[in-house]
Amino acid sequence: MTTSSSDVVADRPDVRVGGARTSFDAAHSHVLHVLNTPEDHGSYPAYDAYEGGPSERLSSADLLAPWFVGAPLASIATYDALVDNLPSINAVLSAIPLETSLVGATYDDLGSVLDLYAFLDTHPMPGVSLTTFSALLHRKRPRLVPVFDKHISSCYLDVEGAPLKRDDRRSYAAFAQLWLRAVQRDLDSQLDTWAELTTLVPLDGPPISALRAMHIVGSSIGTPSPETGILTEETTT
Repeated sequence: MTTSSSDVVADRPDVRVGGARTSFDAAHSHVLHVLNTPEDHGSYPAYDAYEGGPSERLSSADLLAPWFVGAPLASIATYDALVDNLPSINAVLSAIPLETSLVGATYDDLGSVLDLYAFLDTHPMPGVSLTTFSALLHRKRPRLVPVFDKHISSCYLDVEGAPLKRDDRRSYAAFAQLWLRAVQRDLDSQLDTWAELTTLVPLDGPPISALRAMHIVGSSIGTPSPETGILTEETTT
């Protein structure tokens, strides 16, 4: 039997996170597995359903949430430093509407997020890296703030075709400006894919955003570099 070109269904494009790629089927299978097997992948729903969730401000209870994605508070000193700085962090965070999305985000929208990351430059806190800070902020603004970890770092800095170059002389804010733009391109150019992957949550589970789906995929395809630099902890999916 002869198959005409009209009978052939084209393969779906690869899913991209920075310079890393995987097939749509592989991404779909991985996200489905992570979201539906908490016994194997404990971060969901623990991290996503932890007390607080999307809300105007960070509270002291929120500070424990990064533990569920493998970025625990380094010490009591870390917790105390974050608690001391909550009013200043919340002064910036509370000015960002809950519904703000990285999809089509404006210069001003991104500027508000950069103000948050600049806080790490002006108020260094013991044990608080980009990994921990992003895990805290993502839960407050899940459509706007991506999750960073050593796998995501690899996708954007280290793999062949990565859109950014490693330069550990950069400030947190300078790196975040470049990284957020790169994530935004991956988000905007694959909206249908990320939207489809967010539907894989179980019926009784908390929803996830497109950025959380991107984090789950990126964490499975990024190969961490031995370089250290701007993060000190890892996260899990």
